Amino acid sequence: MLPSIRVDNISKRYKLGSSFPTLRAVLRQDGARGGSNPKLEEYYWAIQGVSFDLGPGEALGIIGPNGAGKTTILKILSHVT
Repeated sequence: MLPSIRVDNISKRYKLGSSFPTLRAVLRQDGARGGSNPKLEEYYWAIQGVSFDLGPGEALGIIGPNGAGKTTILKILSHVT
């Protein structure tokens, strides 16, 4: 029997922080102009490598602590994110 829902190796990461400099960072440059302020990009993996099959008539419960990625999985399945 073929699965009704097949999730195969889905992952989602979010970029942390902002790409815009803060006022504090601008003021610390002591008026220097034209220089770039290289910032390492940081990412947070909400989910990584999640896979499951759900057959007709089957139910699935997603449980876990806050920040485990439950809502992220549901948003991906419903095409919200």
